[in-house]
Amino acid sequence: MYFKAWKTRDCQLLPSIFTQDAKYIVKPCVEEYAGLENIIKYWELNPVTQIEPTPEIITCFPSPDKAMWFCEFRNTQKLISDNKIKITEGMILFIIRGTIGTKNSFTPSSNMICELREFYRSRME
Repeated sequence: MYFKAWKTRDCQLLPSIFTQDAKYIVKPCVEEYAGLENIIKYWELNPVTQIEPTPEIITCFPSPDKAMWFCEFRNTQKLISDNKIKITEGMILFIIRGTIGTKNSFTPSSNMICELREFYRSRME
């Protein structure tokens, strides 16, 4: 659902993706947006302004208990100002809230993201 929201630049999907107290970390140790309201504000200024984004999942795999999901992605977008293409590649870590039971079993309290961390780099072509 996250990649669908990104591709369609639809902020209205975010309340069904993130918990109210979610954290969205754009770059390690630099930018952190706490709470759904701040995540939506970030999206209104960033992903929503991307021109024809085409995010795609290259690989995606869960941790054994499915509390975390690691997704490798690639996004291509047009830059109107100088007629170039910006390509961003990286990893996104999705963390789902839940409880750990006996034998380290994990029971999600919902399928909503409580923390998202991006690690990426971009280049122009």
